[in-house]
Amino acid sequence: MNTAKICPLHSSGFQEIQQCFRSLAPPYGLGEITRFNRTYQSLYFQLNREERRRAEQFVDELIDGLADRRLAPRIFGVV
Repeated sequence: MNTAKICPLHSSGFQEIQQCFRSLAPPYGLGEITRFNRTYQSLYFQLNREERRRAEQFVDELIDGLADRRLAPRIFGVV
């Protein structure tokens, strides 16, 4: 018998990323990007698929609130 493995949606890593993002205020500059990157990059590989998708929404919001659009490539995961 196979048992489905269900991962928690809000792991401690995701909660830490969420808390970090919520502590930032737009317009986002290099300081906010650096703080977010430090947290996001260190925890990204611990997240399950759904948590990664939701964390990427934080990245999208960061991009939308940038003080200078030229800073977007400095956000972890943005090409």
